Amino acid sequence: MIGFVDNHHLKHVVSGVPVLGKLENIPELVKRHNIQTIYFADSKMSQHQKQKLSTCSKISS
Repeated sequence: MIGFVDNHHLKHVVSGVPVLGKLENIPELVKRHNIQTIYFADSKMSQHQKQKLSTCSKISS
């Protein structure tokens, strides 16, 4: 694990792992860190946000 994203961004580190940015930063983070797997732990994520993030698989290819 290289880091977390957090839209509330109150902390810079969570359990010793850095917060890399917000949800909207994921496409950029995928490119920068060559991320191939993303785990989501937000049951309140909107359908629009989920669709937007589906483009991440296209970015990393």
